[in-house]
Amino acid sequence: MRAPSLHAVATAVGLLALHAAATAQQAAASDDKQQLEAVVVTGIRASLEKSMTAKRNANTNVEVISAEDVGKMPDKNIADAISRVSGVNVQYGGANAMDEAERVAIRGTPPSLNLVTINGHAVSAGDWHVGDQSAGNAVSSRSVGFGLLPSELIGQTVVYKNQRADLTEGGLAGSVDVLLRKPLDMRAGFSGEAALGAVYADLPGKTDPQASVLLAWKSPDKRFGVIAQAFKEDRSLRRDGQETFSYTALTNAQALSLTGGDATAAAGLVGKRLPNQFNATMFEGARKRSGGFLSLQWRPTEQLDMTLSGFSSELKAVNYNSSGFLTLNNLMAGGWRLSNAVVDGDVITAGKLTRPAGSTTNALGLEYDHFLRDGARSTSKFYDLDLKYAVSPALTLTGRVGSTEGAGYTTRQPNIVLAVVNPNVAWQMNRTRPTDWSITDASGKAIDLSNIASYQLMNANLPAITSMDKENYVHADGEWKLGDGLFSSLKFGLRSATHKRNVDVITSRWTLQDAPGATAPFTTAITGGALINQAAYPMPVPNPATALPGDYASGLDGTFPRNLLRFDQGQLAAFADKYQYWDPVAGKQWNSGYGLKETSNALYAMGEFDADALSGNVGLRAVRTQVDTTSYTQLPSNICPALAACSVNGAIVGSRFGTFVPAYTSTRHTAWLPSLNLRWDIDRQLVARASLSRSLGRPNYNELAGALTINSNTLIASMGNPLLKPITANNGDLSLAWYFAPRASLSGSVFTQRLSNYVKPVTEVATLEDPSAPGTTRQYTLTKRIGLDARLTGAEVALEMPVGNGFGFSSNATYVSSRDADGQPMLGSSKWTYNVVGYYENDRFNARLAWNWRDDYAYTVIGDGSGTTKQDLKGNYLINGLHYFKGYGALALSLGYKFTDQVSVTFDANNLNNPVRHTYMLTENAPANWYESGRQYYVNLRMKF
Repeated sequence: MRAPSLHAVATAVGLLALHAAATAQQAAASDDKQQLEAVVVTGIRASLEKSMTAKRNANTNVEVISAEDVGKMPDKNIADAISRVSGVNVQYGGANAMDEAERVAIRGTPPSLNLVTINGHAVSAGDWHVGDQSAGNAVSSRSVGFGLLPSELIGQTVVYKNQRADLTEGGLAGSVDVLLRKPLDMRAGFSGEAALGAVYADLPGKTDPQASVLLAWKSPDKRFGVIAQAFKEDRSLRRDGQETFSYTALTNAQALSLTGGDATAAAGLVGKRLPNQFNATMFEGARKRSGGFLSLQWRPTEQLDMTLSGFSSELKAVNYNSSGFLTLNNLMAGGWRLSNAVVDGDVITAGKLTRPAGSTTNALGLEYDHFLRDGARSTSKFYDLDLKYAVSPALTLTGRVGSTEGAGYTTRQPNIVLAVVNPNVAWQMNRTRPTDWSITDASGKAIDLSNIASYQLMNANLPAITSMDKENYVHADGEWKLGDGLFSSLKFGLRSATHKRNVDVITSRWTLQDAPGATAPFTTAITGGALINQAAYPMPVPNPATALPGDYASGLDGTFPRNLLRFDQGQLAAFADKYQYWDPVAGKQWNSGYGLKETSNALYAMGEFDADALSGNVGLRAVRTQVDTTSYTQLPSNICPALAACSVNGAIVGSRFGTFVPAYTSTRHTAWLPSLNLRWDIDRQLVARASLSRSLGRPNYNELAGALTINSNTLIASMGNPLLKPITANNGDLSLAWYFAPRASLSGSVFTQRLSNYVKPVTEVATLEDPSAPGTTRQYTLTKRIGLDARLTGAEVALEMPVGNGFGFSSNATYVSSRDADGQPMLGSSKWTYNVVGYYENDRFNARLAWNWRDDYAYTVIGDGSGTTKQDLKGNYLINGLHYFKGYGALALSLGYKFTDQVSVTFDANNLNNPVRHTYMLTENAPANWYESGRQYYVNLRMKF
């Protein structure tokens, strides 16, 4: 807490000192300089000037990102553009496909606790990746991914870092409002803009087309206008990686088993963490985004203004993941012996596992998953009517009514899962690069992972998921100008919204299981999994049409198998067509889905005051939230077996996974959210701001649902908590900004938050029924949610500086220190983040080079997240802490050349440094995941008229 205070003091003193020096110099200058003719600038400089003007005029602490031109934001990706300002970080979705940022986090709080709106109203955006769609995901069900929103639509984006009574609640640390253009704001009577281009992704080695067109018209009397925009953007992606899913802290019994009963050797292993898996993975896919925006604006009189807008976007995101992973945990459970062990701290970083001579145990040593999501897609749309009516010069009323819908679909997951049984394995972990590992047979010969004969077919059942999201909303606001006096105006209003979210999960089944006369056991159990009984149920595995590409993992400096076989997408689809199906009735896992209805009603009043140099606002927002959830509980099979009639009231029959009854929960919460924002114009150049407020965020929808999600492959389960309360925070903010020249500023701020009911996942070992084998129970790592206290303090400093002759630069740094009640950092919080952007621009050419860095940050919870290892009732160690991303930086370049005022070409490049991002669990001596996503290059020809 002292560190941000020291940074703040230093920043404030520096600002005042610089200001005093500048004032002294300016006092000697002639006042004639103020009479110089204004210079009109365009492009990058115009964008910066517009953003700085909006920031300077605000009475709260905001950041503004403005388009350089119609359809041209500073970055190709909106989230990347927002991340260039102080206090904002970007994060990625469940695929960890890091070629494109999808979500933003403000001042160290998770994306789900920041509100994203479009023109001030809610927006629902579906998720394309199965991990984000599922009920068990705790990352994104409340946050909005920018993958469905093309940057060409945007006129300006405002990041609010302070709360105001007239802002929609939901952003704990802040909110992002994306402002789309209005027809009557366009300059010309009839105008248009078209862009035709392509994007090249160097890791998949593919080039895809991209196009957009915008047409705008307004009547000669400027009373009526139309904007129509359409876009079609395709892109290929690939992510090469190595992953370690988890670790096991060894018990005395496990250590004795690994050492063959050597008590002395075992004593040195008890409590040490053994890596459970090492995964060689390649994820690839296509993103085909298309849609449009239409806006009609009518201003029949100077008093009345009406705007009707509609937006629709669809992202088709077929994706294919191959994961070949050693399962050290299964070999340990099968009695394999550990030799050549190396211990670094509490981690067994190197060793060899060998099957003992004479062993009859069969264990899964390598699992090779091939998962295709050939129907993956997401959608987002909204319809919105805005009204503004000036009742009198003193009273203006505004209203908004609309609806927004989003959906994510994974219609099926064709798959082939292969097993290598009874191998011997060896590994050597490294802190600064991926793990070296190898797999051999009993003779010590390397197993040929490119040969289909090395594998056996495993049993696997993967879900199809549908996630639906919809919100209907009504806003009614008013502003009454009070004239002279302390308060210049009174703002007041109400908002009512009903949000619904539903998740359905349907699990696959093998067609041969339902064949006439199918009585033989379908699978043969081995330690760690089950093999298909191919003798009784023949399902010939196709001969793989391909293999991992020759440049697979070329950027990952580790020695591990790269010659793995690979099926093509057509083979997986054909295999599924013949042997797998997803029955929407018999295959429905009711307890993995849920329904939720959230009704929120808010009233507010806010007074704005202006007493010469001091201005600001003070207000109160009252919010009532009601959450109604529906989850499903499975009845014991001895009471109501699956696929049989059941006399229990409300019982849902028809699923082979059991008989279920709905469970309903309803909660209500009322929050009072006061806010005070002050702005002090110390002089023409120096502006100080202060803010005190109480803000509200809400748990992820899936965190509120009582649904139980089970993954039979990873043995991970998750469930929500419908009794969670809204998260609230008491906030304080102080800032000082010096606008010492046109398009130049130096600013600093300090901020603090005290959170209540901060949602944190906690984990325990639980015995649950395996959905892939009804009637069979297994031990799972079960994650639940609780609410606890947390706190956060931080500081920001930013400099915007034109150098001259078209050159300029900007830089900023943010420091955040966060802790929850367990003493652990908050999820998504980096201690240090900084940006450096340099640019050059003349009448024809412009260039920008941007570097973004963020420090380590936690992104998931391990165990209960407390940082303390515990034991369960069976003596198993429970590892508790956080899973961190190691700090990383990314370099981006943007170039533009204007042939004429109407024709230009742009070039944008992301991830130019081709960063390898990696993670670690609890401590850096326990590395986890390493990812390479490659570079992306965009070229666009832009035409205006």
